[in-house]
Amino acid sequence: MSRTPILALATLALLATACAEPGTPFGPDTQGAATVANAKGAGTPEAAGPFDGLWVESPTSRFRLPDGTFQEVWVEFTLVTSKGAIGGSAIRYVSYYAADGTPVVVRRSLGTPGRVSATITAAGVDVGITKLAEPKLTIGYQLAANAERTVLTNLRVGGTATAVGFVRGGN
Repeated sequence: MSRTPILALATLALLATACAEPGTPFGPDTQGAATVANAKGAGTPEAAGPFDGLWVESPTSRFRLPDGTFQEVWVEFTLVTSKGAIGGSAIRYVSYYAADGTPVVVRRSLGTPGRVSATITAAGVDVGITKLAEPKLTIGYQLAANAERTVLTNLRVGGTATAVGFVRGGN
């Protein structure tokens, strides 16, 4: 017997199997996307942490300057939970206002972003910010959360941590 009929028969069998309905004895095995992803080592996406997101200092620190104008300074930080650790980045901003309150400079970054690390506590979250802005400040906050976790209140105001609190997502 020549090899040509055998190859033709094998090709026909392969084609019939490939075209058969899934679930029939000769049909292909089907697996859901989740089964395939898990088999390749892909895990399910990690759920967001309770404090993940943007936090903006509120109220901002506002100072009257000797020439009668005002300076407003604040910190914004983002928290992200990844593999059980909480980190993120922080930026310090400044705005200047004329004596009558007219904005002169609005929301100017004061330098490079700082690095954030955080730990969840019974009261809320402790946040540490290092290398913030050009003076490379280090700031630590002990923050208590409200029930909805939309407001963080500073439990220890002092040193460079003069913020009264932070609100989720902005002012």
